[in-house]
Amino acid sequence: MASTAEQILMALAAKQAEDRNSSVFSQFVNDAAGEAGGKLSSSAQAIAQALMLPGDVASGSTPFDPRLGFSGQNPQTLDAAAELAGSLTLGSGAIPGPSNALRMGANYVRDLSQETPFLYRQMNPERANSILDNNLNMGAMGQERLHWADVPELAKGQGDNTGVRMVMRSDGVQGQFNTTSKPGLEFVEQTGGGREFVTRDGVSLDKVNEIHVDPEVYFRKNPDDRRMLNKLRQLVDAGQFQETSPDGFVTVYQRIK
Repeated sequence: MASTAEQILMALAAKQAEDRNSSVFSQFVNDAAGEAGGKLSSSAQAIAQALMLPGDVASGSTPFDPRLGFSGQNPQTLDAAAELAGSLTLGSGAIPGPSNALRMGANYVRDLSQETPFLYRQMNPERANSILDNNLNMGAMGQERLHWADVPELAKGQGDNTGVRMVMRSDGVQGQFNTTSKPGLEFVEQTGGGREFVTRDGVSLDKVNEIHVDPEVYFRKNPDDRRMLNKLRQLVDAGQFQETSPDGFVTVYQRIK
């Protein structure tokens, strides 16, 4: 249920459409906040910014080139429009602004720290080696694309893509929402089960915070397994990571510096 302030703001959309004057509408917003008992919630503020977007565009204070479509606009414009779209369909805060942006075709590449502080991925030792060695395949479009989740529960490898779970800081990592590879991701996101991203650049050893290694990796004779374990031992000996096993089952390598 939208708050009183949010309901007032949505009702005032008609006024915004009439005069497209964001400075005048801003005063209406402030008045609405006062009538509703004070400070607007973050959702209401986002709606207010979204409702003022047409006026800002009309006045020239927010650049918008219709020839470029939404994919060519700046993130602030996209998120404001997406927040309004979500509010008018499912109610304020029902779906985060960036998720609404996906439904509008606005899945632009961004620094993923805007979305989540950490990224999670399950992988095999061969893939882990490419990250630990800073040796992800580079092509004309940048780094090899990798799928990461913003919650560990969603970071599930398939087939032989298991054995290692990695936690990585997202600052400086470029990517976008994953909307194609796994059916049901949109439903998972809407029900609070997490989001999945595709990274495009910035994945490197210095971003890795934790590496969880399943016990079977230690007993296999695969060269990739042995090479990864040797690399992890070198990182521990160098004082960059510490080795622990909180549950006595999975070995965890945690970054120290």
